[in-house]
Amino acid sequence: MSKFADSPFEICTVCDEYVLLDQTQKQCAREHHCEHVRCPLKKYFVGREVADSAAPDTEKDGVVER
Repeated sequence: MSKFADSPFEICTVCDEYVLLDQTQKQCAREHHCEHVRCPLKKYFVGREVADSAAPDTEKDGVVER
């Protein structure tokens, strides 16, 4: 059995570690403690952040909540 990750990854020149690209850039920045640094891999992350206003409406007890 292979122990290699199935997720895409790349070496980051900021943190000098391998990072998984199947997450959002913000998740990666939190994990590697580089939230305030311009990310050289930003365009390669496949995950997208969902804004609160873009979240779907939910129905609870017959009342639609936003």
